[in-house]
Amino acid sequence: MSRRLLAGIVAACTVGAAGVMAVTGPGTAAPAPAGCVFLRVHSIGDLGLSVLTRVRLADGALDRVGVLGYRVDALGHAPGSPLSYGLASRNLTGPFPDGAHVVTIDAKGTVRDLGAVRGPGLPKDRLTGATAGTIHEGDLLVRDGHYLFAIELDPNSPRYLGIARTTELRPYELARTVDDFDTRGGMLYGVSAHVAYYGKAVKIDPVTGKVTYAIDPKLPPGRPYGAALIGPDGALYAAANRIAGRSHFYRVDLHDPHAAVRPIAIWPAVDAADATGCVASAPTPPVGGPTATNTRPPAPGVGLTQTNTRPPAPGAAPPQSNTRPHEPGVAVPESNSLPPMPEISGSVEITLFPPAPGAAGPTATNTGPPVPPVAPPPIPPAPSPTAPPATPIPPPPPQVAVQPPPAPPATKRPRLRASEEPPPVAMDIRGAETEKKRRWGVAVLVLVLGAGAAASRVRHR
Repeated sequence: MSRRLLAGIVAACTVGAAGVMAVTGPGTAAPAPAGCVFLRVHSIGDLGLSVLTRVRLADGALDRVGVLGYRVDALGHAPGSPLSYGLASRNLTGPFPDGAHVVTIDAKGTVRDLGAVRGPGLPKDRLTGATAGTIHEGDLLVRDGHYLFAIELDPNSPRYLGIARTTELRPYELARTVDDFDTRGGMLYGVSAHVAYYGKAVKIDPVTGKVTYAIDPKLPPGRPYGAALIGPDGALYAAANRIAGRSHFYRVDLHDPHAAVRPIAIWPAVDAADATGCVASAPTPPVGGPTATNTRPPAPGVGLTQTNTRPPAPGAAPPQSNTRPHEPGVAVPESNSLPPMPEISGSVEITLFPPAPGAAGPTATNTGPPVPPVAPPPIPPAPSPTAPPATPIPPPPPQVAVQPPPAPPATKRPRLRASEEPPPVAMDIRGAETEKKRRWGVAVLVLVLGAGAAASRVRHR
């Protein structure tokens, strides 16, 4: 084998290995186990209340819990506890006048209001604008502006629900768009989207407030990445609220600073969101049982529909009910086959009603006895038409001319064309006689009055 050929083969192998490392990266941790489930709250608009969903970390499958009576943000989960802590800025009646309230949420959607954050050290908005949050060293650590605020959660502490400490974040440009973070190894990790055309994972030191980039690969542009958590595999999982009209969920490997960002799922776009860490481990789906089908409609322009079917056990009866389906979402795993979402406590059961009669379409059959045909009664022949006797048509009655109402005198007599004849004028003899009688009556009255006046003058002489 010539040296040139050997050198070409070595170069090709080197390029191929580099391409594989660019996709997966050396030392890339294994994907997160399917048992991790975290809570996510999201809202639409500036005044909308939060909706709670449970999310399976492995493929991003959503299980909607319900609408909370609060608008919650800066959410974090307390390890070893069934509760997650966050800040609520409003409830069903409107915004809180005393500032943000600390609330607890469990996996079933039960919310408990612990009260407003109190004490000195509060910012001007009283933490109603806080977005990022996590549980760090027993405190609820939230970001509001370019400051970190640690809220005391120990009910036995004299500073309960007060500000334990405040840390300024630097540089401000990197910190102001980190809308959620989670803790790992004493540091906080999230995604900064201060640059319009991409996002980058950042690391925050909660003691000094220093913000630095964590890895080199960039995330797609999204403002902001409102939900972020650290998975059991040590990777950062972050979801952008809105990218091209959809919410995208990604996995960022923190072990290798050059590893590629891997997409996990696509959800409906939201205006605000936040996430906890892993709150529970979902049980392994049982083998057999009723068929479970999870079909997710594709996002506009994605063109991908994924159907997960678990075959029923031999001899199993067909299912009569079905649990509430998950919210629409398009997962993007390595393969098109996803395991179904396991049954989680608190799901609403929907009964499937039998179809209405005749709904089976052309395959429907009628098992009743046949109805004998009924012969229609004979129709008698119509009688032949006979011509009716001729009846003389009476002549029309004579027209009687009606005198029109007198018109106002015209200032100018209209001219008639040479071809037109003057219209006939009806003569009313009775009207002339009445006018003659009226004149005689007036004359008689004048004579009587004149005679009376003459007689009165004669009498006074």
